[in-house]
Amino acid sequence: MSHLTEEELAEARALAATTHDCEVVARTPGTAGGWDPEHGALPAQPGETLYGGMGRVQAVRGTSGAVDAAGQPVVVRAYKIGLPWDAPDLPKGTLVEVRSHPRDPLLVGKVLTVQQVTYGDPGIERTVYADLDLANQGGGDQ
Repeated sequence: MSHLTEEELAEARALAATTHDCEVVARTPGTAGGWDPEHGALPAQPGETLYGGMGRVQAVRGTSGAVDAAGQPVVVRAYKIGLPWDAPDLPKGTLVEVRSHPRDPLLVGKVLTVQQVTYGDPGIERTVYADLDLANQGGGDQ
């Protein structure tokens, strides 16, 4: 329950929207394809699109670090993603592709994986935390 009036809430949402300067597409993980004994190889299937539009993607300072993945050190970086309040919930595991980013062009084309969804916001914007695993940024559909 928000302690803001409807007018204050609308104003706060409009103000938050001015900070949404990145184009993002959020989708469920797809399938990797497979094999059918009768028909042969099955193509990979992209996931269902949950959201496509503007958002804010910002690095969470002091959270990147190397982790061990199958005996190899990989760098994982945390990001905070803000979306409009009327965007759908993004469950843990959702893939968020960054299509444009005015301050970090190297992030464009990268796919982040939602790790945490926060619900403590007073109704101004949807906030999720996602990881960028630089070892798993393959080409094509993920």
